[in-house]
Amino acid sequence: MDVTDWEDVAADAAKAIVKAESLTDEDQDALEEQMTENLTWITSDKVDYAGSTYTISEYYQIPDIEGGYILELDTYMDEVSIFYTDKNQPMMFKEPEYANTNEDMMNYVRLSIPESLRKPPSIPISPN
Repeated sequence: MDVTDWEDVAADAAKAIVKAESLTDEDQDALEEQMTENLTWITSDKVDYAGSTYTISEYYQIPDIEGGYILELDTYMDEVSIFYTDKNQPMMFKEPEYANTNEDMMNYVRLSIPESLRKPPSIPISPN
């Protein structure tokens, strides 16, 4: 199964930009770190770095946001990206760690959670 690793995507996209723009190795490291910690570029197709705006698709094909997530259901809230289901279940992103920086990704995952976790069960009330 081919699973998107968003940190690898950030590294590959940064490398493609650096190579095409003849930037330095230090720029590659800094751009990769920036893109890993701020995932807005995945859906905006743009990243600002060192005073320039780069259109990612001119350098690298960004995968669809429909995959590449590892979630954890746990009450020990130790991750950066966290949300609660409609049933108040805490969900945390193990990967990508900084999913909270991309609203489209967060919403996609929230809506992909099985309905049994999203909505409280309806309990029929029987008259007695």
